Amino acid sequence: MTYLALFLVILGVIFAVPIWLENRLRPVDEDYREKAPGTFAKLSQGVTHYRWQGSARGPVLVAIHGLLTPSLVWAALADDFGRLGYRVLTYDLYGRGFSDAPIGVQDADFFMRQLDELLDHLNLEGSISVMGYSMGGSIAGTYAAANTHRVDRTFLIASAGFETVESDFDSFCRRNTLIGDWVHDAFAARRLPKDLIADDAPSDVPELKEAQLAELGRQGFIRAVLSSRRGMLSQSLEEAMKTLAVHDLPVFAVWGDSDPVIPIRSVEMLRQWNPKATQKVIANADHALPYSHGDFVFDAF
Repeated sequence: MTYLALFLVILGVIFAVPIWLENRLRPVDEDYREKAPGTFAKLSQGVTHYRWQGSARGPVLVAIHGLLTPSLVWAALADDFGRLGYRVLTYDLYGRGFSDAPIGVQDADFFMRQLDELLDHLNLEGSISVMGYSMGGSIAGTYAAANTHRVDRTFLIASAGFETVESDFDSFCRRNTLIGDWVHDAFAARRLPKDLIADDAPSDVPELKEAQLAELGRQGFIRAVLSSRRGMLSQSLEEAMKTLAVHDLPVFAVWGDSDPVIPIRSVEMLRQWNPKATQKVIANADHALPYSHGDFVFDAF
């Protein structure tokens, strides 16, 4: 075997490592979905897992989770809003929880299509409210601005779309489409656990840590995270917030003053883009607001 042939074999093995790692993970099939708490909708891009909580009747509140957390993150807050009379719809974004992981850039159009199709599948008519956490806030704000005739109010919790702090690793993978893909596929699963809930951290959803770790063991999750970083998390909410201000549609935002992911200066950015927005900063709170300070978040809204 020539040196060139040997080099090509070694190169092929190296580039095959991410594929091998992904194939070792658990497919999201009927067996995987056996313990899902909700229902499934077959949409054009794939199967979406969703769940109703709260009141059987009343106004609809659609809750959209973030980059790394599945819809389980809303378990406690959904009950709180349910007691106010809301019908709370939670669902897993593509590549998370029990939903499929279709290939494609996970940008605003991608996620708005999923939500539009889910609402159509459920035959929901009339106005709705949207609530988003982290990346879900960016989706919620974008969706509200594109549907001012339908969305009557927007709740943002530690929302992306203003300024997001990312590690050198995440920045490198996001900016470099080929080598970044390989590096992320090969090493992200080892790095992500440190971004999850600490074992000793207080949580209103104690089963969330297990659910987040399960994400690392399912096919499509790692790829979805990188795609979202290049797509939805690279898009600003500036125009969306200005649009909501022009249409005089209420925006409520809650932030943590110790959030290492969404800097507190996002408060001033939102104030500039939408002076009409109502904002609350929770003391000694980090990025885990929906499940670490759920009562404070609920009271703020």
